[in-house]
Parts: sequence; structure tokens; C-alpha cells
Amino acid sequence: MTRHATSGQFVVHHSAGVTRFSRATRGIRHELDVFVDVDDPVKFSLLTLTNDGGAARSLEPVCL
Repeated sequence: MTRHATSGQFVVHHSAGVTRFSRATRGIRHELDVFVDVDDPVKFSLLTLTNDGGAARSLEPVCL
């Protein structure tokens, strides 16, 4: 089952070896894919940000 995030809703989709976390809010779509290696104890993360709005946007790093 594939679902797409609507405004503010978090969607989590699990499949073999990967989990996708999705959310769309304020004109930005966030997708985080987390992969695990079959043989090694390694986790990979791929973050994709998409501007669905009509205006140009910029990002600034935040230090926590």
C-alpha cells in the first residue's frame, strides 16, 4: 500500500529493507528513506525535500 502525505499528515511506509517517512506541510514535501544493509550493520538515510509551492525557497542549517 502506498500513501502520499497530505498537509501535516505523517505517513510511514514499510517494505523489504526500506522504510519511508513522508510529510507535506507549508508547501514543502519531506521524504526520508531509511535503508538497511543485508549483510552489514549499516543504516543509510536519504532525505528528499521538494518545493511544491510557486515561490522560491531557501534552507538554512540549524545547530541543535
